[in-house]
Amino acid sequence: MMSVPTPEVKEQLHMLPSGYTSVPGVTERARHRMMANGWHLGTARFLMMPVLQTMMMTPVASPVPSPRQTALQTMLSIIQPMQPQLGPGRWPKEAACVAQAGSMWEHWRLAQEAVHPMQRPPRLEPGLQQCIDLQHRLGGSLNRMREEIVDEIAQMAEAQPEATTSWWQALPHHIAMVYYDKEHAQISQIPLLIQLLQMVQMPGLAELAEDLQQGFQVTGALHEGAGWLPRADGRYEFPANQEAFRRHNKHYTLAKLCSRDLDPEWKTLLEELKIELGKGRMSGPYSAPTWWPTPAISVEEKPLLPLPEQDICTSFCFSVLQTDKVRRCEDFRRSGNNATVIAHIVPHHHDIKTFTDLALAQLKEGGPSKKN
Repeated sequence: MMSVPTPEVKEQLHMLPSGYTSVPGVTERARHRMMANGWHLGTARFLMMPVLQTMMMTPVASPVPSPRQTALQTMLSIIQPMQPQLGPGRWPKEAACVAQAGSMWEHWRLAQEAVHPMQRPPRLEPGLQQCIDLQHRLGGSLNRMREEIVDEIAQMAEAQPEATTSWWQALPHHIAMVYYDKEHAQISQIPLLIQLLQMVQMPGLAELAEDLQQGFQVTGALHEGAGWLPRADGRYEFPANQEAFRRHNKHYTLAKLCSRDLDPEWKTLLEELKIELGKGRMSGPYSAPTWWPTPAISVEEKPLLPLPEQDICTSFCFSVLQTDKVRRCEDFRRSGNNATVIAHIVPHHHDIKTFTDLALAQLKEGGPSKKN
């Protein structure tokens, strides 16, 4: 029994992909006619080959190949034209589920039309949206480029040990101790970090570089309005001046020492302090000032260091028992030390809604919703 081949069969005989002629508006008969009047793809390729070979034999100037870029150079070429978006900035907060109404009936009407925030399209702050756009642009090359960039940065760090050591030795002693890891005998690569941030043209880098190398300003001169001091009646008041703060702190310290109350988790707190001392993140132990009613004791038989001055301000530790650990806190509130703390920048808190929007934005862009 004989039958006419279908257009799909004829397409395969012509070495064309199946469904190549299947176009909306083209009838079945027209597809057969196109196959009958068309060239065989294999024959066309064969005839084009001698033509291309003849053209390649024509002497022409060979183009100079461009040098191969590393993964870090490729990434920099992509992100350098961008303006880095750091933090939420003036990004507006999430709108309320039900807008403010002027009457009960208007509130009920708005509630009927309200859309739950979890069902709205994702709204990402500019910095996070920039990351999503960059990830979408890199596509499947992201993980490979990450690994290659990490290796390249490690090679950059290994290539400049003398420069890093010279930089570290020039730091103030208390800052140098923070950047040295005794356990691994390593110096934090702050110069390399600043160099990488310069490459991506990070805004505000000059101020950040100064803070990283000279210390972050977290304390300031006491003045009225700088903070609160607790009163005996449980209320709080502004410190009138530095002398008022020192007088309060001395009273707080003497009351703590005379009470002789031990924190129930004092052993855990002491072990954590020993670890911090061993890593060079704090100094001591120091001898007690002359106005203390009790002497200081040594830790692990270390010699007591003399105090730089006798008029010191103190703050005692206390424990917070969590489900999985014991957290050490400093009593800056009752000691009055909060009055000396300044904070010009408060970190932005990302709640669960931010991570939900990130997952939804990943799905919208066709990417994975899990961490790469």
